[in-house]
Amino acid sequence: MRRALLGAVLLFLAPVPAAEAARLVLFPTPLTQITPTPPFPPPSSALPNLYRPPVTSHEVIRVGLDRNGQVVSVNATQRLVLRRTGDYRLTVPAPVRNVVPAPGSQSTPGLRTGAVLWAGFSPGHKVLSANATLDPAAAARILPMRVAASGGCVRLENATTTTYLAFTAHGDPTQLAQVLDALRKDPQGRRLGQGSYVKVTGPVRDLRVRVYAPLEVRGRIGGREVSLLLGAEPRTITVTGPASVALSVEPVPPASLRETARNPDWNATLRTSLTLARVRQYLSFLANPDPLGQLEAHYLYRTVAAPGPPPAPPAPQDEGLAAWLVALIAAGSVAAAGGLALLWANS
Repeated sequence: MRRALLGAVLLFLAPVPAAEAARLVLFPTPLTQITPTPPFPPPSSALPNLYRPPVTSHEVIRVGLDRNGQVVSVNATQRLVLRRTGDYRLTVPAPVRNVVPAPGSQSTPGLRTGAVLWAGFSPGHKVLSANATLDPAAAARILPMRVAASGGCVRLENATTTTYLAFTAHGDPTQLAQVLDALRKDPQGRRLGQGSYVKVTGPVRDLRVRVYAPLEVRGRIGGREVSLLLGAEPRTITVTGPASVALSVEPVPPASLRETARNPDWNATLRTSLTLARVRQYLSFLANPDPLGQLEAHYLYRTVAAPGPPPAPPAPQDEGLAAWLVALIAAGSVAAAGGLALLWANS
């Protein structure tokens, strides 16, 4: 009896094969940075942000297109709301050419190379709103949608698509269901934070995941009304007449978030979370200084008049002064010559 009991104890204490051992692994949440941008990276000389969370951010990005769909202007209005009492110093990285306070702002933004600056004191609720003119070439590289117009056809392409290196395993269905429930309640993942641990068994293998932010596109192209969800595949709209664009674009959560699975698997849950991470990136074209802050962004694409040629630079001041002196000297010479001729005539 003792030998049988000892054998049972030894069997219980024996190590489980590595392939079957249960362990906790870090599950990527919507706060995962899929690619370095968006938002724009901070300049090397930026000081650390100083604030008391939470800070919310609402952005409207106006994209001007020429008749071929090329980006010719980008203007971003960001409204930051501070909800705690205290001093603040904030840096919002961007390729800024000019910045002015937007309507409703309770402070005036500062401008430096590569950033918009805010500094001051919040009495408990303060609105910081800036209207920034951005370098169109730099800003166009991280816009969520590309537009190409030619011969009565307008092609819309989702520019958020990328590949992310993750891993796959057999996750605990109960914990995965809890993760999905948290994502439904908070698609931006602020409740889950930077990571959430999930118990897995079996081998862990690398997995390349194709990730993109679904884009809800509404508005008009030419005389045609447009309402579609732009996924990984481009969409082409055919119109009669000028193919002018007036579209509102918003990154939205995937349809999979609304699906309820009794026993969710790792891969499907992972794809949903990474898609929400990509959506969150494009809700922050300009960075919210609070990494856990609420985000909202709308992109407005419009066909605009082609920018005119830059004005001719004014003539240098010294050249104008030299011409004036030459004219004065010439006039003086003529007057002097006339005086000498009169003196000679009377002599």
